[in-house]
Amino acid sequence: QKLFAFKDLQKTYLALTVGVPQPYEGEIESKIEKASRDDYEKMRSGDDGKNAVTVYKVREALAGKFALVELMPITGRTHQL
Repeated sequence: QKLFAFKDLQKTYLALTVGVPQPYEGEIESKIEKASRDDYEKMRSGDDGKNAVTVYKVREALAGKFALVELMPITGRTHQL
């Protein structure tokens, strides 16, 4: 967490998505908050949440139906991807 906070660590993820994001690259910004349910913890978008920022880039579009997407979280929130 400290490395993220001081921008000393950058993680990059690859995801296979159903659908091709438009535009092909950009930034996703949302607020994420805890939404506890029974005996497990779940996260959701919400106005009272903490800011979460992820930069994305489509690496390859497959038949217009799927995409290989590179995700780079800028903030480090739990489950932000």
